[in-house]
Formats: sequence, structure tokens, C-alpha cells
Amino acid sequence: MFRFFRKMRERLLSENRTNRYLLYAIGEIFLVVIGILIALQVNTWNEKRKSDERFLFGLRELYGEIRSTAYYESTFRDKLSFQLVRIDSILNHPEAIAPDRLPALILLFDENATDDRDNAWKSEYLEFVPGDEKRNTMAKALRAVAFGRDRLNTELKSYNLYKAMANYLMAYDIPFKIYSAGMGYEEFIRSQKTLGYTPGQLERARALAQDPSFIADLMTLKAFKEHIISFVEDTGYSADAFLEYVQQYDPETNFELARMELIGTGMPQGQWATGQPMHRVDPGNENVWEIDQELVQGWVKFRADEEWILDWGKGENDPNMLVFKGGDIPTSNGIYRIRIDLQTQTFTFTPLEITRMELIGTGLPGGDWASGIPMHRVDPGNPYVWEVKQELIAGAIRFRADEAWRLHWGQGEKDPKTLLCKGENIAVSKGHYRIRIDLQAHTVAFTPLK
Repeated sequence: MFRFFRKMRERLLSENRTNRYLLYAIGEIFLVVIGILIALQVNTWNEKRKSDERFLFGLRELYGEIRSTAYYESTFRDKLSFQLVRIDSILNHPEAIAPDRLPALILLFDENATDDRDNAWKSEYLEFVPGDEKRNTMAKALRAVAFGRDRLNTELKSYNLYKAMANYLMAYDIPFKIYSAGMGYEEFIRSQKTLGYTPGQLERARALAQDPSFIADLMTLKAFKEHIISFVEDTGYSADAFLEYVQQYDPETNFELARMELIGTGMPQGQWATGQPMHRVDPGNENVWEIDQELVQGWVKFRADEEWILDWGKGENDPNMLVFKGGDIPTSNGIYRIRIDLQTQTFTFTPLEITRMELIGTGLPGGDWASGIPMHRVDPGNPYVWEVKQELIAGAIRFRADEAWRLHWGQGEKDPKTLLCKGENIAVSKGHYRIRIDLQAHTVAFTPLK
């Protein structure tokens, strides 16, 4: 190609065709310029593609945390309102507070209702692009949220107030336990009482509440907590607006809550690793979830997508309110229909009385999991003890309430002799039996009949 152009230039010059040579030279320069411009444009496109990919990666990585931040506004208000009310009590009426509550309350004032997140590296992907105002506005808001915790802690340290309350307790030789994230405030206060404060320690707690330096720092801390509330209002934005923006870059991804579960020790054999799945009341509404479940004395929360990024509990200031990252909800023995509404921030536990119970499964002659054999109450006034006489074959059975799979019982995973709500299938062998279950005692009995 270069040889061709060189020969053309030599021929035009040798033939003394100067005008045509100048036109050729201008054309060659034009082609070179066009080539450079195309190369620059291709490079710009590549850079934009890489920037968009980085930005999308940042959005995806931050989505869970940013969505939780959108939910956090009510949590901030609830927890900080709890603290501000009690700061006012200590400042104005310290004598009205029980002495054994004072150390825990004072320690709680070190908490700012924020959570620690390693978002700095993720936010580096949220680059600013000249001329893209909408994207830059979103990046600015996301960076404000990602670095918000660091800025708040830096500001606290500049006032010499970082963990100041714990320092005062140590200076007055008052023992305390460290607050664990996720623990309800009242639960934490009760746990501190187990330390068994001596009369001398309680007297020092009262003296601390009167210390002029402590009072001055507490007043500054109060102003700072009020500032935190305004910080959330300044940097907050709706999850819906964020979702709409993300879908412009990633329309194929569904960012709705896919799963919700009831989790905790308030269920028979329950723990905090895995829970019972809930279902949407309306398949198109990700905010309202429901489950029918047997509960025992204990505590529960609601967790999304089997991770502790998104979870809900009771409010600190209002224990009847459903709050993101709220405290554990106490439970009592019974069978309930449990419903939560993330939008209205409500939860309800409605007691249920079982009106029908059936034996169901492949352990019945010709049996399946679609329909079963009705059982009857041993005592018509007791909805917990049911019985049936039935021929069984080798197979598996369960006990199902009200001809639906919302409530059913099987055997415990840890103890096969225990009747467990939503437990494992019960293996049976051939024979004629009187089968009795007691939902309160969590027992099942197979008595052979002649």
C-alpha cells in the first residue's frame, strides 16, 4: 500500500503535474486525518465501554448495601430516637433512672446506628463521566453513602468523642460488656444487669451522671446524633429510584427480593443459620410476606435472600414497628400466621386454631402427597391432640393441617422421635396402628393394633 502511494507521487513529480500532485497530497493528508479521527473514536468507544462495565460492576457490588441504606432511614430514626430520649433523661432527670440501667445506657450512646461496611474499594468503580449528569449525580450519592461511615467516625474522633462513653465507664471503674451489632437495645441493657453491680459501682454510676465533663460531652454527642439524622436525609434516596437507574445499565437482572425467611430460636429446634421460607401474599409485591408457623419461647427476625445484609426486627423506640436491622422479636408458644409489610413497616402474629388434620403420604395404601386420611381430635376442645386408626405400608408420612401445605409436621432432624413443625418425612413400616400426635408436647406415637 505504501509502495503504491510512493510510486504515484514519483510519477506525478516526474511528469511535472504539480497541480495534480498537490490535490493528491491534500487527499492523502485528508485520509490520514480521517484515519486518526476514526482511531480516536474507536479508542473513545472502547474507553466508554470499559468505564460502563466498571460502573455496572460497582452498581452490582454495591446494590445490596445501597438498598439496605435506603431501608436504613427508619432504623437510624428509631435507634437514635431511643438514644436521644434517654440522653435527655440523663441530662435532666438522672435520679429517675434505675442505677443498674445507667451503665448500659451510657455505653449505648457510643453507638451511632451505623454499620461497618468495606465499600471503599467498590465505590472506586463509580467513576465520573463528563457530560453524563444523571450518572454523575448517582455516583456522587453512592460515594457519599459508601464513605459516610468513615466521615462520621472521623468527625467523632475530631471531637475526641469516639468511644468516649466507654472511656468514662472505665475511668469510674464500672464494668461493662461490649455491645454486639444486631442485639436489641433493651436486650443489651438486660444482659448488662447480669454483671451483678455492687452498691459501690452503682453509686459511681450515679456520680458519673453528675460529672460536668461527662455532661458536656454528652450534650455534644446529642448534637452529633441529631446531625447523623440530617446526614441520612441528605444522602438518602429511594430504593425504587436506584433500581430504575440500575436497570438502565443492567435490564436483564432482577433486583427484587427473591426470598424471605423467618429465622431464630423462636421456632422449634430453630437457630440463626437457616430459617423457614415465607411466601409473597401477592406474587407481584416484594414488600408483603407471610408464613404459618408454630413458635416457641425465643426470638425471631426476618431475613432476605439467606444473607445478613438485609434483615428486619422490632424497633427500639417503638417495639411494634418493623425496622430494618432492628432488634430480635420475642415469641411465645403457639401456632401463628405471621405477616410482614416492609413498606408500611408492620408485622403481625395472628394465632391460628387448627380445624382439620390429616395423615398424608406414600405410607398409606395407595397414598400420595396430594390428599390424605382425616384425623380426629381426641378431645373436641383441644386443637393440639389428634388421632387416627390406619393401615400403613412401607413408605413415608406427614401430618398436614387444613388440607394445605402452609402447616405440616414431620420428625425432627436432630431427634427423630420429636414431632416438628415442617420437619422431615416420617418413615413407616407395614402394619395397623393407632397414630396419635400432640402438637404442644411435640410427640408422635404409633401403637400397633391387633
